[in-house]
Amino acid sequence: PKQDYHDLKQFACWIADRFGPDDAGIVYCLSRDDVESVAKALNEERIRRQRERLAPAPSAAAYHAGMTDSQRLAVQNKWMAGDVSVCCATIAFGMGIDKP
Repeated sequence: PKQDYHDLKQFACWIADRFGPDDAGIVYCLSRDDVESVAKALNEERIRRQRERLAPAPSAAAYHAGMTDSQRLAVQNKWMAGDVSVCCATIAFGMGIDKP
């Protein structure tokens, strides 16, 4: 379902309050638009916390079928390497992923 800006901001704060840049996770979304919106909100919260010198927040990246194979592979590799903490994705991302 579509989320309004306030809901996304609250969700981003909730994630940032509980997880740091060294944590890893996947946020599953129902649509490509939701994937992009959630990743954007999480990154905006991370930037806000950096600017205000608050506790660090996790970075996020979008992953969905509307991206090229090379874009999706780059996101997956960054997530696996720990360069991106949160992967916002449609259900296709988690298939076959094994991150220790």
